Amino acid sequence: MFRKAAYFLLISLFLWFGIGSRYANARLQDTAPIFFATTQIQVLRTSVEYGRDYTYQMQFFTMQVDGSARTPLGSITFTDCTSRGGQNCTLHSAFWLPKHNLIAFRALIYGVEGLYLLDLKGEGVPQAIVNAVLPSQEGQLVVSPDQMWLAYLREKYSDETVGSYRLFMLPIQGEPNAFPIADDLPAWQMLPEFDPQGEYILFQSGDLSHSENNALNISRTHYRARLDGSQRLALPLPALAVNVQWSPTGEQIAYCEAGRSNTHIILADRDGQTLRRITQSPVPCAQLSWSPQGDLLLLSDLQTFFTIRIADGNLEKRFTSTQFITANAVRWSPDGQYIAFIRENALEVLSLADNSLQRLTDSEFVAVLDWR
Repeated sequence: MFRKAAYFLLISLFLWFGIGSRYANARLQDTAPIFFATTQIQVLRTSVEYGRDYTYQMQFFTMQVDGSARTPLGSITFTDCTSRGGQNCTLHSAFWLPKHNLIAFRALIYGVEGLYLLDLKGEGVPQAIVNAVLPSQEGQLVVSPDQMWLAYLREKYSDETVGSYRLFMLPIQGEPNAFPIADDLPAWQMLPEFDPQGEYILFQSGDLSHSENNALNISRTHYRARLDGSQRLALPLPALAVNVQWSPTGEQIAYCEAGRSNTHIILADRDGQTLRRITQSPVPCAQLSWSPQGDLLLLSDLQTFFTIRIADGNLEKRFTSTQFITANAVRWSPDGQYIAFIRENALEVLSLADNSLQRLTDSEFVAVLDWR
C-alpha cells in the first residue's frame, strides 16, 4: 500500500514538473508581451543663475507578464536638455507598432512639442513627423486597432477662441499629413476612441457654464463618424455620460453616468440607444474599460480596481492601494487574464485568477505602457 502511494506521488510530481510546468510556461508564452518605456535623467550642472542642464534618455522594452524575457527595442538620448528658457525634455505618450516595426511617441524635446516615429530597424534616430499638426500639450495619442492611424486633439490658437479643439487623423504609413475630421469641438474633451474594426471613431464636444445661482451646467454631445469625418452621427447619450467605451465586438457601448465618483454603468447599442443599467448601486468610475473577451468591465477610482460582469452585474473588488495609480496607464492583457498598470513610477501586474500582484520593475521610472 505504501509503495503504491509513493509511486503514485512520484508519477504526479513528474507529470506536474514535466507536462504541468511546460503547460504553465506555454501559457505565459501565449500571453502577449507588455510594452513599456522608462526615462532617466542625468543632471550635468545645476545653478541658481543657469538652472539645470541634463541628459534625458528614453528606453523602450517588451517583457513577459512574469517579468521574464525582457527585451530592449530601442533607446534615445538627448544631451542638450536644460531648464533655461523652457528647453526641457519630457516623454508624454508612446505606442509600439509591431506591424510596422515602429514606435510612435509624443514628446517635448528641447522645449518643442513633437510627434516622432522611431524605426526599430534603423539607427535609433527618431524621425519627426514634419507635416503633423501637433496635439495639444495635455493631449494623448490614440492608435487604431489595425495600427494604420493615429488620432489626437489639437486646441485652436491665433485669432480663434482658446478652448476650442479640432480632432485630427494621421496616417502612419505613406505621407504623414494630418487632417482634421472635426473642426468645431468646444471646451474639454475625452480621448477619441476607435471601434474594434477600425471603421469608426467616437469623440465628444462639450461646454461648461454657470447659471445665475452659480449652478454648474454641463453640455456634452457624443459623435460617431467614419475615419474621414463622414457619416457623422450624434449619439443620444446623456450629457453626464463619461468614459464612453466600445465593446470588443463594436456592437455595444458602455459608459459611466452621473459623475466620476458616484455613478452607474450603462450599456447601449452602437447607435447610443440605452439597453440597460448594469450596476445595482453607485460605483466609482474614474476609468472604465472592457475586457478583451467582452464579459467584464474594469472600473477604477485610481486607487481601487473592480470588475463587473456584464451578464448579471456581479461586482468584485480586485485590488486596493493607498497610492494613486497613473491615469491612462491601465491595460488589459489580450487574453483577459491580467491587468498591467503604473503605480509610483513602477510597472505592476494584477492576476485576475487569484488577485495576486507582482511588481515587474523597481528602481526605474516607467513613463508609459501598452499591451498588444
